[in-house]
Amino acid sequence: MTLSGCGTGEHPLARQQDAEAVWGRGAGQWIPSCCNMRGGQCGILVHVVAGKVVKIEPNPWNPNNYSNISSDFFAGYTQEHGCGEGAAICAKGNAGILQLYDPERVRRPLKHTNPDKSVGADPRWQEITWEQALEEIAQRLRQLREQGKAHKLLWISEDHSFTHIQADFCKLYGTPNYGMHSNLCDVARKASFLCVVGDERPLADFVQSRYIML
Repeated sequence: MTLSGCGTGEHPLARQQDAEAVWGRGAGQWIPSCCNMRGGQCGILVHVVAGKVVKIEPNPWNPNNYSNISSDFFAGYTQEHGCGEGAAICAKGNAGILQLYDPERVRRPLKHTNPDKSVGADPRWQEITWEQALEEIAQRLRQLREQGKAHKLLWISEDHSFTHIQADFCKLYGTPNYGMHSNLCDVARKASFLCVVGDERPLADFVQSRYIML
C-alpha cells in the first residue's frame, strides 16, 4: 500500500479537543493516496497521527472510486460527520493498515544464500542493504544482456501499478517475457467488461443501484 501524496489542507481536521468526539481518535493529518490491496486502486484518505497510520477511509474527492458518479458523490463528506455515501472501499482495503504493520512483514532485502538445496531444506536468507541488492541485480542484468541472453529475463509485475514503465524497460532491455498479475486472474473480467460496456475498468454507480449482478 502506497502512502504518498500531500496533506489535505483544503479540508483541515478538527481541533485536538474535538477530534475524539468526531472520529473516536486523535487529530492528525489526512494523506490522500490510492489503495493497493487489489487492482482497483480506489482513492483513500489515510489518517496519520504522530507518524502512525490509525485509519483508512474512502476519499470522496478522488474520481478513481467506485461510487464516483452518484449524485451525492461530492456532498457526502464533512468535517463534522466524516465519510458519507459519496465513496466506498471494501473490507480488504479498510484492513490495509494490518498489512502495513504486520510484525512479519519483510522490511529489508533478503539474499538467498542456499539456492541449490532441495525443497524443504533451510533456505538460509541473509539480510543485505538496499545498495548491495540493487548493485547485485544490476550486475547480473548487465552480464545477461552483454552475453546476448536478454531474452532469458522473466519480468512479472502487479497489475495496474506503473505497468507502462516496466513494460518499456523490458522492451529496451530486450526481453519479450513480460507478464503481469492481470494475465493470471483478471483477464476474463476485463474482457467481459470490454465486450459489454467498452471499457476494461468501468467505474460503477453502486450507491444508485437497486440490483447488482456479478
